Amino acid sequence: MKEFEKFLRSPFFNNHSTIVNLFCELKKYHPEFENEKFTREYLFSAVGTKKKYDDRLFRKYLSRMYKLAEEYLSILNLRSSGISNDVTVMNEFIMRDLKEVYSKKLNELKRSLLLTTKIDDENLLLLYRFYLTQYNFESEKSLEKSNNDLLLNALFHLEGFFLFNSFAIINQIISNNYSYKNSPEIEPILKDYSVSGIEDFLKKIKRFPSGSNKKLILMMELLLNAFKMISSEKSYAAYTKLKKLINSNLKDLSPGLLYYILQNMNVFCILSKMGGEINLDKELFENYKILIDNNIFNSGDNVNITLLDFRHILNTALKSNEPDWAENFVKNNSKRLTDVYGPNILYFANALLLFHKSKYNESLNYILKIKNEPFSISYDIYIMKIKIFYYQGYLDSSRYVAESLRHFISGNNKIADSLKSTFMNFIKYYKKILQSRIKKDNESLKRIYSSLEKSKNTREKIWMMKIISEQLA
Repeated sequence: MKEFEKFLRSPFFNNHSTIVNLFCELKKYHPEFENEKFTREYLFSAVGTKKKYDDRLFRKYLSRMYKLAEEYLSILNLRSSGISNDVTVMNEFIMRDLKEVYSKKLNELKRSLLLTTKIDDENLLLLYRFYLTQYNFESEKSLEKSNNDLLLNALFHLEGFFLFNSFAIINQIISNNYSYKNSPEIEPILKDYSVSGIEDFLKKIKRFPSGSNKKLILMMELLLNAFKMISSEKSYAAYTKLKKLINSNLKDLSPGLLYYILQNMNVFCILSKMGGEINLDKELFENYKILIDNNIFNSGDNVNITLLDFRHILNTALKSNEPDWAENFVKNNSKRLTDVYGPNILYFANALLLFHKSKYNESLNYILKIKNEPFSISYDIYIMKIKIFYYQGYLDSSRYVAESLRHFISGNNKIADSLKSTFMNFIKYYKKILQSRIKKDNESLKRIYSSLEKSKNTREKIWMMKIISEQLA
């Protein structure tokens, strides 16, 4: 509020004292803006005009203030844009034929862009503008050189920016297909985007003799393996390659790029487990730990931690036998979510932590406190209750909750069929386990275990194999 008032008082931006007076009056009622005096008529009279209230004129004042607020936000953004702003200034120097200051700024930017700036997709766009600006200046200075190397660098970085962002969107669409129903016309469109497009671009930039392309090459290798990981048969090899690239270049990657790549890796870990192909809980935990340790969730590039991330981090920490780390994580991060979702998140977290310690009654007490839970933790609550009742020997109650989960899943039309099948397979196997346990039919349990080993797309597969082993021991 103080900064905006300074902005309004600057004659460069605003030369209407009426607007300043109106703002100063509005400020008195900030932030609630509630008072019996707080009326249009009162505000109109308070700005210093002696005219009778004129609604059209008053709305004009407010509209003017709104436009100035937009301009103020734009300037704040410009201040924080750093190098992007410097490239704009370079263009202004060229337009004014200020060759000396342009050259000085150019050398500053070379050091920033090519040596110190972290690798990021936005950086590609900046480099495109940088090389194009440099080409325009050099071409005007001398007509004897083509300066095609500058143009090619501009082209490569623009193409790299396009490829990276295009395939980032495609990756997200492919990932969404596992959780949500998709419209049939999307699949044919996705087929037009393939790994070969990135591979061809990589070959092209590797042939170009310029050290400035090292960061671009690394970005394209990250993108190539992120896309292969989601869309090709060699997905685990791509995951392993990504892990090596991140470990060897961690300090050079921007928070935004690190967040994007690691979250793609996390999706792969989650989908691999859902499909029953390979259990990557430990890998998932380590990936999230990198994001937490580097404060990526709270960086300026990304929003705070989401409920889905919170849930995955907590689950994988406990499955990786890191209860102390998990408790510390809840303590330090639950506040971000309770502000949005209320105390339900803390109840859920405590229920999970207590369940891990085999304190089933205390865990159930926290579950019972949860009212109108967010959809993304509903599955966990059902499965936790199923397991608690199983361990307590309340097999009928456990079966009843499993049946309730079946109705919850089958009745939801927004969930993708592939995701539904993982839960339906879990319920099918679990009911068979309960039946065989009640009948004390060990032979049947052995057959279920053997079938589970071969099964794919089955939720809680490892847990069910564990309780069968315990029953047979």
